[in-house]
Amino acid sequence: MGALTPASSSSRTTVATPGHQAPRNPLVGMGLRGALLKDRYLVLDELAHGGMGTVYLAKDRTMRSLVAIKMIHSTDPEVIRRFAAEKEVLGNVHHSNLIHASDFGTTNGGQPFMVLEYIPGQTLETRRLGSGGRLPWQEVVEVGIQLARALEALHAAGVIHRDVKPANAMVAESKSGEITVKLLDLGVAFLGERFLDAQDKRFTPEQPRFHTQLGAAVGTAGFLPAEVGYLPAHERLDVYGLAATLFYLCAGELPRQRQFGGITLLEVASDCGAPEALSLLLEKALAIDPIDRTSSVSVLKRGLEALLRTWHDPDNGPKYLFGGRFDLLGLLGAGATTECHRAAHRHMRRLVALKLMRSNPTECDDAGEENRRLRFRQGAMILAALDHPNIPQLYDYGVADGDHYAVVQLCDGKIATEYTWVTHHLRVDEAIRVGLQLADALAAIHSAGVIYRDLRPGNVIVRRGDGAIKSWLVDFDESVALPEFFALQDKTICDASRGSQGSKAEGSLE
Repeated sequence: MGALTPASSSSRTTVATPGHQAPRNPLVGMGLRGALLKDRYLVLDELAHGGMGTVYLAKDRTMRSLVAIKMIHSTDPEVIRRFAAEKEVLGNVHHSNLIHASDFGTTNGGQPFMVLEYIPGQTLETRRLGSGGRLPWQEVVEVGIQLARALEALHAAGVIHRDVKPANAMVAESKSGEITVKLLDLGVAFLGERFLDAQDKRFTPEQPRFHTQLGAAVGTAGFLPAEVGYLPAHERLDVYGLAATLFYLCAGELPRQRQFGGITLLEVASDCGAPEALSLLLEKALAIDPIDRTSSVSVLKRGLEALLRTWHDPDNGPKYLFGGRFDLLGLLGAGATTECHRAAHRHMRRLVALKLMRSNPTECDDAGEENRRLRFRQGAMILAALDHPNIPQLYDYGVADGDHYAVVQLCDGKIATEYTWVTHHLRVDEAIRVGLQLADALAAIHSAGVIYRDLRPGNVIVRRGDGAIKSWLVDFDESVALPEFFALQDKTICDASRGSQGSKAEGSLE
């Protein structure tokens, strides 16, 4: 089935007044089979039917190809306005994982319709139901990567989707079993100033700019974060929607919240076979507070890619070997530019944290890539210069397999954000000890001529147990090394060099 919108889907909350039924055009869907639209599109059959519209299969007699035609039921001006905005986005934002619109028109009765590429496949929701309610976690991760790419393209253009869910994604499977995912239905998308400004420069504005007013929730219940309707639309709405979609596909049920955070994937579906790293990635992307949530779909995509690339079956599969020395045992986390793995050094037989900065020339230009490398290298240089019990030690730094890496002490604990809930937090005495440890670490950092700049719970690791508590301050990539830092480093190297020469001179006298 080549559905673009499901015949039945989760209920959507729109800006319509509660209890208000948008006026429906009684002619839509009646006798449309066999109709010829714009003297070009011959309607063949109905593909899918939903609350807002109907999608038909049609022949494009000009291009001699199959297309999908989406037509809305309503005559409500607001619904028609959103439909026109959707065609404008799909006609201007192009990506292989985003449905493409090729034409737009109206029927003889004045009803607008949109011509879309035809995808011979099924929605993710239909695919999930056909697989017994869940999809294999590896497939879910691949789906997540492709949907994240589509959302990246939308966000780069200044558009927020606001309704990411399994029913709004189509899957086409090749004969070899490879899947291609397409994100659909931008009927409630938010068009930001970046997109509107770009359009206004190219064309005369067709309509006054409109923004959803606060207090109006737009999207589908269960795939929306708590702040929807209370804050202006932002990219982390789609981060939550994507994570909720992946959670749902893996677990067969929607994520739920509790007083001290969300119930994790492995708590809900411990038998799904997913690694703990996937559960942690989704947990962060589903954070209640948008400040604590994964910052962008790009960051979530990077984590999913790292997980899929390095995962191995702990019982049967070979481990992912990096640089000829490090067995990657599990993903610890991923950020905007780096990923961190739990690893084992084959020769030293030691567990470490391996931090990688993957080369990604598609995400930034040469200057941006070089700036990333400089920051990564400086972060390693700062760690190498510090010697403090609450700062992880740097063991090694280099380049292997084309990627820069840093080998760091593995801090066995939990990220401090897990202790920031009303019912799940540190005791007062523990919080004081952590505060004293971090203050002492910051004092050592400052005395070395460095400003840390990124102190937050997500950059603190806490270990509790046996009546003791220990914390580490991690991730120095955003730190700033002042001139005195480099002066101290130069002096240390110079003093060491002089000491070495003195030792040689003494040895020659003997």
